[in-house]
Amino acid sequence: MNRQRIQFLFVCVFACYVRADNLVTAEARATQWLTNRLSVASWQMLVDKWDVSKAAMTSPMENLTLPVDHYADGRRRIVLVARRAQILSETLVYAEGVKLEMLTPDGKSDGIVLADDCLLDQATKRGYCRGSVQVSKGTDHIKGRGLMFAGEEQFIKILAECEIRTFRVPARIGGAL
Repeated sequence: MNRQRIQFLFVCVFACYVRADNLVTAEARATQWLTNRLSVASWQMLVDKWDVSKAAMTSPMENLTLPVDHYADGRRRIVLVARRAQILSETLVYAEGVKLEMLTPDGKSDGIVLADDCLLDQATKRGYCRGSVQVSKGTDHIKGRGLMFAGEEQFIKILAECEIRTFRVPARIGGAL
């Protein structure tokens, strides 16, 4: 699938979230979302520390729950739940069997990221995953291999083998009407 088709798919998916009377705003937000290309350099420190961090997990804790990001009023926005994890420094956490739950301001689930593993920098609220990942939000599902996320920017990037499944795009896209 070429880049223009993928961008068109994302614009369609994003536009479905917004009511028709707010379509201009939806188009502007979709354009901003599609052009928000955070530099991979922002995660380079995590990429560089991956192997050392994984090897340093010598005495992991089981079933760790850790808030990653908060709303301005202090409510949790993103929570990490890990089957096994080790806090490596004041800011770095290496985890396996990861579930990142995104929450609405009223505390309801707004999406889930499942990952084999994750290296999280609590100071920057950024994480890097190398293994299999799955992202679910409503009826939309994305899976692949490798992931970078940024809590404050609400940014997720799947690095390889990306597969998208959604029911909100008309089945006849590109076909004759």
